[in-house]
Amino acid sequence: MSDTKQILRVVLKLMAGFALAWLMYVFLSGLMLGPDTGESHQYSFELGSMQPGEVKYMQAGRRKLVVVYGTQYYVAWAIDPVYGCPLEYQQEKQEFKSACVESRFDLQGRVIAGSKTELDLKGPKYRITPGSVLYVDAP
Repeated sequence: MSDTKQILRVVLKLMAGFALAWLMYVFLSGLMLGPDTGESHQYSFELGSMQPGEVKYMQAGRRKLVVVYGTQYYVAWAIDPVYGCPLEYQQEKQEFKSACVESRFDLQGRVIAGSKTELDLKGPKYRITPGSVLYVDAP
């Protein structure tokens, strides 16, 4: 009887040890391999068909991008940097306006006086090839 108890205790301790090791593996691998690894992906967009004054909204991963073509291309994230509201391009004023607050930005992404924010628009890392292909690095 005591031999059986001893064997059961050893088996129980081994099972508890394996369970603890498995839980540590699961939690540590979750910490080390989180859902966002900080990697950026490259997206490409064809801009050759854009006419001067035209605006295009594009999806780069989870984020929306706005491209305005005037004398040159202007590329920015299409969200207000403080409130996270979508931006709308005002063609007649040639500026961006936040959809939910009175924040306005010029075509270089700078805050226009009288806006409810002090932060300029942020743009992604990008390059445009001579063939009018936009390459964007996005999370």
